Amino acid sequence: MPTFEGITFLGKPTRVEAGTHNGARNKPNEDRFAAFTAPGDRGQPVLFLVVADGVTSTHGGERASDITVRVLEQSLQAPPQTNGRIIPKSLRDRLADAIHCANQEILEAARTDPDLKGMSTTLVVAAIDGDQAMLMHLGDSRAYLIRKSKAYRLTRDHTWVQEALEEGRITQEQAANHPNRHVILRYLGDARGISIDQGILDPARAAVDIEETEVGRQQSRANDTVLT
Repeated sequence: MPTFEGITFLGKPTRVEAGTHNGARNKPNEDRFAAFTAPGDRGQPVLFLVVADGVTSTHGGERASDITVRVLEQSLQAPPQTNGRIIPKSLRDRLADAIHCANQEILEAARTDPDLKGMSTTLVVAAIDGDQAMLMHLGDSRAYLIRKSKAYRLTRDHTWVQEALEEGRITQEQAANHPNRHVILRYLGDARGISIDQGILDPARAAVDIEETEVGRQQSRANDTVLT
């Protein structure tokens, strides 16, 4: 994938690379990714990195991830809408709105096609805006910061296992083979509504913040990722 002209992060030109794999069991690949630019709050280009992974326990996971990537790109590249006061919506609001639109389109597609009932997908998005990265995610697709050959996880998994670990109900050893290890608690395609985790990676604080999320101290199971 190309270098995006004029977009830097942490003082370096931004170059995007992407790849995907079916996994050891050669299951259907339901991952989708995209990289594109759209206008930011000050008219400058913002780079969006998107990864969606269809939930394999549901019908239509591939369709759900397809819809998500398409709707985000179309929504964010459309001319900014105003909020009724002739003030353009912020980048944060536009991204959140686009994610909610994707959720609604997934639900509508499932309503019109019984074969797609219950389809869903995870999502992680990084918006590179100047020297900051805005992150939004649902599910267990992750964002990492790579520094000096080390990977630091920036997102928290929305899974039964992660919640149980944090509450002290299971150990790391139990988590690796727990029967609920694939249960995802937040995803797009949820008719009850969605709750999006949001965060900002600021280089001025990154050296402090990432020490608490070094991947070596987290679960080591591989996930779909956005790397910054």
